Amino acid sequence: MEKLHEPGDFLILVHTPEYKHLITMPMMTADVALMSRIVDEEQHVTKERMTQFQTLLDQLGIQGAVKQMRGDPGHQLIEAAVQEGAVFIITGNRGLGTLRRTLMGSVSDFVVHHSPVPVIVCRLPQSHR
Repeated sequence: MEKLHEPGDFLILVHTPEYKHLITMPMMTADVALMSRIVDEEQHVTKERMTQFQTLLDQLGIQGAVKQMRGDPGHQLIEAAVQEGAVFIITGNRGLGTLRRTLMGSVSDFVVHHSPVPVIVCRLPQSHR
């Protein structure tokens, strides 16, 4: 924010929830109530996170909007940038090692290689991982 944000800029914060608990469930679980409860919990957490993001923008005095998208995060970031007419994309990097990044894929790598606008990749300081 200190290096790039200027008064009058409009920030669009894109969040693509992962629904981690659903991913780890067995594929053919018969417990529909459990699945429904997990989906409800994940949606509640996502709603809280979206509110926190908007509150942070407001507290920092940044004009902007929080946008939730579903699907592959890399594709969704690029789609949002195109839809919103973004000038550039700023994305994070979790600092995965080469092997894990190769096996799991990297959102930041995908965005860097497929974005129609410049991309800035910010790596969190060691203390925030």
